[in-house]
Amino acid sequence: MIFDGLKQAWLRKQFAQLEKRHGDPLLQWPQNLVVIVDQCHANLLDQLHANIHRLNIEKTAISWVQVLQSGEPQNAVLHGGNMFRIDEKKILKWTGGLNDENVKRLLEEDFDLQINVCHEPSPALTFFTTALKSKCKVGHPDHDSLTYDLAVNVPLTQPEALFNEIAKYLKILTS
Repeated sequence: MIFDGLKQAWLRKQFAQLEKRHGDPLLQWPQNLVVIVDQCHANLLDQLHANIHRLNIEKTAISWVQVLQSGEPQNAVLHGGNMFRIDEKKILKWTGGLNDENVKRLLEEDFDLQINVCHEPSPALTFFTTALKSKCKVGHPDHDSLTYDLAVNVPLTQPEALFNEIAKYLKILTS
């Protein structure tokens, strides 16, 4: 479809610019956090929330982004922090460019730490996770290496082990 071609051309241009951008390194323990969870892992939101305390970050300094793929929100209740729901199919305009106000707002914020809990990111979701201004991005080694600084090879379905590994590596990076 011609519209997909326009989106892809816009994304290629944006990815080229993002590859040149280098953020400040994480030199101290993170004070804020953004967690991106796709719909495939929405059932883990409660478990992720229960184990987030392992990172010693205030609950009010945590932003949760639930990425919907079918357009229907999952019923997840989170306590503390900010919750954003974005529709993966509506991140980009058909001509390229950003379409979602939540995405625009999140891309303006600065985060110390970003954790991507995504199954197989689409090009639009990969752009979003790459474009977020985070000093340290944590992802799974199966994903595009452009989307993370630190790869944690723990199954995403094991939040306790995931946060233990992240805390261990953060301790090494910030000491």
